[in-house]
Amino acid sequence: MNLPKKWEAIARGGGVMSELIERLRDVMTRIGNMCAEGRPPKMSIPARPDYDDDIIICESVKAGIAALEAQAKRIAELEARLAQVEGDAAKQFAAGMERAAGICDNADKSMHPADLADFIRAAKEQK
Repeated sequence: MNLPKKWEAIARGGGVMSELIERLRDVMTRIGNMCAEGRPPKMSIPARPDYDDDIIICESVKAGIAALEAQAKRIAELEARLAQVEGDAAKQFAAGMERAAGICDNADKSMHPADLADFIRAAKEQK
C-alpha cells in the first residue's frame, strides 16, 4: 500500500499511534458534520490534502488499515515465539523432573528432608 510519508511511521506501528487515533476521530467528526449539514465531502481543485474531506478520510482509513495489519502480523510473530518458548520451557521442566526423580530413586527413603536436600545437592555437583 502506498502511503504518504507522514503515515508510514503509523503503518509500521511506531510511537505515533495516538496521532492515528486522533486522525480517525477527526474522520468521524467530518463524516458527522457532512451528514448533519446534508453535504458531500469538501473537495478542492487543486486538491488540498490538509483540508479536503475526501483526502483526509481516505488517507486516515488507509493508515488505520495498514496499522492494524502491521499489528496483527506482529501479534502473530509474538504468539509463535511464545509457543516456542513455552515448548522449550516444558521440555526443560520435564528433563529436570526426570533428573530429580532419578536422584530421589537413589536416595535413602528414610532420610530427613534436610539430609535429602544435601544428598540432592551433592548428586548435582557430581554431574
